[in-house]
Formats: sequence, C-alpha cells, structure tokens
Amino acid sequence: MNNNSFTNPIIVGRLATEPVFEYKNDTKFTTFKLADDNRGDVTIHNIVTKGKQASLCKQHLHKGNLCCIEGKYNGDNIIAYRVTFIKNSYKD
Repeated sequence: MNNNSFTNPIIVGRLATEPVFEYKNDTKFTTFKLADDNRGDVTIHNIVTKGKQASLCKQHLHKGNLCCIEGKYNGDNIIAYRVTFIKNSYKD
C-alpha cells in the first residue's frame, strides 16, 4: 500500500459556492467550496483546480452540483488533480 494514500483525499460532496475562475501567472485557476455530509457532520473544503481542469469546472460546475474530488492537501486548500462530475439521478 502506498503510504501517501492517507494524505490524498477523495471527497464526494456538493458545491457550497459558485466556482471562481481566474488567471495567475498565465495559469488558469478555479476555486470553490465543497460541502460533504458525513453522517450529519458537514465539512466545508476549499478546492483549487488548475489548467484544463479549471476550465472544465468553470464550464460545468455550479453551486449545488454533486462532484467527486481527488487531490492533495496544500495548507488550508485541497489541490484537485481529478474532478468527477456526478449527475443527480433524482428530480427535486
């Protein structure tokens, strides 16, 4: 087993904010907050995506959408290297 597997989070949750897209030093970034509900205990995570992943998040994610984040901890943020968009299978 890879010892780094405990420090690389995989989180499924809903966007608590609209993604914010920006350029810094010629690199695309998208930041947003992701809320996960673990047996009634809601945790808010600060997510950062870069490059092409940032463009896709800007285009496809909105507040309330369900997604899965795989990434690495970086201080107070999680740098997401993979974002999976999850379509809701039910209607509100």
